[in-house]
Amino acid sequence: MLWQRLGYAGLLPFVFALAAQGLGWPASPSELSPARVFIAYSAIILSFLGGTLWGREIDRFPHSARALALWASNGFALLGFAALLCAELQLATVLLGLGFAALFYTELRYLGLRSEAGSYQRLRRNLTGVVCLLHAVLLVMLTRG
Repeated sequence: MLWQRLGYAGLLPFVFALAAQGLGWPASPSELSPARVFIAYSAIILSFLGGTLWGREIDRFPHSARALALWASNGFALLGFAALLCAELQLATVLLGLGFAALFYTELRYLGLRSEAGSYQRLRRNLTGVVCLLHAVLLVMLTRG
């Protein structure tokens, strides 16, 4: 299905930025370092996923979860924005990695992702796991580097 292929293709910018970071490109630090690109892309994706809570809120969530979905949607977007403003790349990486894990947990625990079709839940679980792992790898690279 197209939505699954696009979901997995969305991992490529993370992987390419991580590979470039591992290869030491570019040699001199700049605002467009691979780690900064990774963080920017991560913030955009976290905000996008948070925004899906807003879009799904109107029709799908039980009435009791609608306010949480709206607050969470805004919270995850603001977390992504805060990470972009972090001068400390390690802190931004941790914030974003935790943001992805918290978003998935929020969807599972409070917003009924468990009741979603199995293929979507599986996709979200797989993508979230890989994205969190890639954030951990970047954190190790930044800490050692």
